[in-house]
Amino acid sequence: MYSDIPATIVQDCFRRWGGIARYVLRYAQLDDQQELLEKAIAIVDINGLVDACGKLDADDAQVSHRLLHYRVSKCFASDYFVFASQYVQQEVYKRLYLKDKQKLLDFISASDGIGALAVLRGHLFEGHVHSVLPRGGTFRIRHLVDDGEVHDDDEYPTEDDWDEGRGNDYTMDADDDVAMEDSTAVVRDLDDGASILLSERPTVVFNNDEEVIAADTAIYLRPAAKNYKSVDAIIKPDVLFQVTGAHKHPCKQAGLHDVLNLLGNPVVPRLYFVLPPDRFTGFRYQRYLNSDRKRMMMPTYVNVRKIQQFAMEVKLVSE
Repeated sequence: MYSDIPATIVQDCFRRWGGIARYVLRYAQLDDQQELLEKAIAIVDINGLVDACGKLDADDAQVSHRLLHYRVSKCFASDYFVFASQYVQQEVYKRLYLKDKQKLLDFISASDGIGALAVLRGHLFEGHVHSVLPRGGTFRIRHLVDDGEVHDDDEYPTEDDWDEGRGNDYTMDADDDVAMEDSTAVVRDLDDGASILLSERPTVVFNNDEEVIAADTAIYLRPAAKNYKSVDAIIKPDVLFQVTGAHKHPCKQAGLHDVLNLLGNPVVPRLYFVLPPDRFTGFRYQRYLNSDRKRMMMPTYVNVRKIQQFAMEVKLVSE
């Protein structure tokens, strides 16, 4: 049915709209329909998004439907929402930042743990991170150490599984220091702890693995797909970023294994959990998940075992 539509147009529509078939296929070449997404982004504000969290099924929610999509958990026990696409998420963030940057950052700071607003906070914080990291700068980090603690194997881990406190001192051995010298991100000690220094670099959104392999070390790589292989951004040759506003964020080992293979299996790969200030101090080492989403005491992939985990703080301040 739609075989006459060039694949490049379909891909671009999917990149923008996400999985709404009528806009990706049926209306792919109708300019007036395609403009509806930009119009929805142009009028969005924080109050409208907050209101939409509980009213996506309302009759007058056409703008919300274009920007926000419902999702249902795998066990069908709960529902939640996401932005329609990475493109929408970033464009909405830019719009809100330009309109009232302080109101946006105050919302991200104050909305933790408030039902659907906490979900919205997570999406907007990710947008904030992807606008901040490519500009470069110095960011506080903490080395996350596996303390060997046993956790329950539930599908959706909760913050109550963790104890506060131990096992988070920043330490590296001599071999790690040598490997860091060849990295594109420099780790150094400050009076109040460790930090990472990132240089400014352009953002490139990639659509497939071949683009990752071909990319050089001077760019900030972001996947077009929201659920790309357990990472939200990459700086070659050895730096992975996972953005979260939650107390914990275990990653699937299979996705990390695939990414590390694409990067040529670096000697000391680093996984940074990028966090808002209120999560930075208490965030702990994250166990990896197997194909059944069960946490493992030890990854089965050798390259995943080499990963060093860090907590990384991105402050909620306007530039």
